[in-house]
Amino acid sequence: TVRSRWNADFVYFAVTVRDDHPERKQEAMQLWNGTSVEVFMDANQHEDLGNDFYDKDDFQLLFGPATSGAPSDLWGIAGQSGRSYLESLVMKSKKTPDGYQMEIALPREIFAQELLPGVLKAEYGAGLSAGLSIALNDRAKEEEGRKSSLIWGGTIRNYLDPSKFGTLILLP
Repeated sequence: TVRSRWNADFVYFAVTVRDDHPERKQEAMQLWNGTSVEVFMDANQHEDLGNDFYDKDDFQLLFGPATSGAPSDLWGIAGQSGRSYLESLVMKSKKTPDGYQMEIALPREIFAQELLPGVLKAEYGAGLSAGLSIALNDRAKEEEGRKSSLIWGGTIRNYLDPSKFGTLILLP
């Protein structure tokens, strides 16, 4: 289950995953290849809808849940601008009897980048829309690496192609 909400400072996601073996062995850069949550964003989707390549406002964020084998972890890959918001991301995770829970907070700055010096692309608040895809990745107990992915809004190639992302709209 994935739920979201927003306030003046963050867009939040609450993730609950049922997993009979929520273990991971991957280091931060390889979180996609095991039990993890990926959030893909196109913060300026209305300007570049349909682009099949990442540009300066597209992001891939990877979150590894806390499991008995590893602490929670995160890794971010920014678009062409190379800007990273890892310092201001907030993520908490805990193992549950039947899987794990995770809370993710994305800072408003992700949605308010400058297109040109001094010119914001969109005002953060009600009505703002952005491209979004979320993937829940699973690693099987007996296998190394990712066994399956449940993807909302996109394809297994989301890390390369944002053109199939769904749309996140901040409602009042």
